[in-house]
Amino acid sequence: MAARIYTERFLHGRATSATATYVVPAAMRAVARALVVQTFVTAPNSVLLSVDGNPVIYIASPPAPHTYLYDLRAVAYAGESMVIGVEGGDASWHLSGFLFADPGAG
Repeated sequence: MAARIYTERFLHGRATSATATYVVPAAMRAVARALVVQTFVTAPNSVLLSVDGNPVIYIASPPAPHTYLYDLRAVAYAGESMVIGVEGGDASWHLSGFLFADPGAG
């Protein structure tokens, strides 16, 4: 039987300084496919996406207003996290992708 696949919005928000975390549920596998970041003010700031503690995307002092679009293929397994960190200026983020039932996961 084929694995079930779900389209998922993992993280979505807007802040001047914040951290948002998505933890992959048990017996699931996540694939982050798209990251959209919008900046609204020019200020010393940064945006970081990490998967299981590993940096995937880092934007340092982005100009504003600006929209960044990233096509990703970042995989996280059951219990691992995807984290967006925003420091400084006003920014919004939207991380989406697919969530698979992972019958091989413990």
